[in-house]
Amino acid sequence: MPEVYCTLHPRELLEEVFKRFLIEEADEEGELFIISPWITRVRFEKSLVYHPYLDAEDNIEALAQLAELGKRIFIVTRYYDDILKPNRIYSWYQLYKVYVTNPLSELGELYREMVEEVRHILSRIEALEELTVRNNIFVRFNNRIHAKIYVGKKYAIIGSANFTRYALKNFNDECVLLISREEEEELYLQIRGYAARYFNTALNEELCERNFLRRLSASKLDRLGIRFENLASVKSFLMSLI
Repeated sequence: MPEVYCTLHPRELLEEVFKRFLIEEADEEGELFIISPWITRVRFEKSLVYHPYLDAEDNIEALAQLAELGKRIFIVTRYYDDILKPNRIYSWYQLYKVYVTNPLSELGELYREMVEEVRHILSRIEALEELTVRNNIFVRFNNRIHAKIYVGKKYAIIGSANFTRYALKNFNDECVLLISREEEEELYLQIRGYAARYFNTALNEELCERNFLRRLSASKLDRLGIRFENLASVKSFLMSLI
């Protein structure tokens, strides 16, 4: 029978559930699916140590180490344009221009909130970029994705929890089911099939980046002479605002 983990009646941090899930993958070949709209770096309370396979301080490092062991990891998440709308970037730019000319204005609090938000977005991009350059890790994007599915060789996890700090540290109220392949094979295989289908129908990074840049070029930013050649140039522009 599936195990239920709910933060309304926490037995432990969801972090520990996901750490055990990753440990079970360490000495198993095969595939690992991570379907999560949002993925951020999650620094563990205690390092994830499973000698001699894993010694990771965070979830991103753990995935990288699994990939080095030969695990093929398939990830589906939302592309950055889901939160980096052209009008949003334009508003940030206008706020920045006003604030730098008068840092003592009443917009100071708004600017500080913007800085925090931009830093969070940049850290999310950085975490995903760290994964996309790894062998055996394949990242695709789907901006309609809302499902949260994690499938390894022995277990599947489904529920409300993204692969993020807010979920795994119990800052959000979350509930997940842990399904054992050994005990619930039919259900496990059904969930694995859905995860594979999400990956097979998702878009690659090159296409998503091209569409993102096209929307930016048709926005108010372009009319101000602010143009972007690639995602790296978008990141540099955002960094200049903070």
